[in-house]
Amino acid sequence: MTNSLQPGETGQPLPDGEAVLRLFKPSKDGQVLEVHFAITGQDDVAPLYSLSVWAESLTSPLQARDFMGVNKFAYQLYSRLSVTRIRTLTTPDLVEPVLNVVWDTLYEDEETGQRNTEPGAEGHAGLTGLRRPPGMEKQIYKTLRVRLADMANESLNSYT
Repeated sequence: MTNSLQPGETGQPLPDGEAVLRLFKPSKDGQVLEVHFAITGQDDVAPLYSLSVWAESLTSPLQARDFMGVNKFAYQLYSRLSVTRIRTLTTPDLVEPVLNVVWDTLYEDEETGQRNTEPGAEGHAGLTGLRRPPGMEKQIYKTLRVRLADMANESLNSYT
């Protein structure tokens, strides 16, 4: 993949106008659901508290899937999401948008700072803003996840 986009440091925002890829395991009806945008597992303990996405101009869908480990073939679907559009998603209960897409550097060895050099690693990023602040209604963040799922369904692709 060739592009003038250069990866930033972890936490720096991706430029507006970029697109990111998000990988999914298919639901029973083959659609993306709001639960596909819920923070779980490793994302919950990561410093960014984000969902993995991949800068499309630096990482192909197949390269992104290769980072999914032994279960990579379970990820049969992916979507192309606009960074600008993600940043503008809101709900009637939120005064300002809370979602963002930021760089999230992958490392071979975090202790030494050795970056992962596998093809496509430079495109790793995180979708942030899905952590619900204490006291905030759960429904507000569920609505954000529903809107992300709707966006993902607009550009849903299969690897096959």
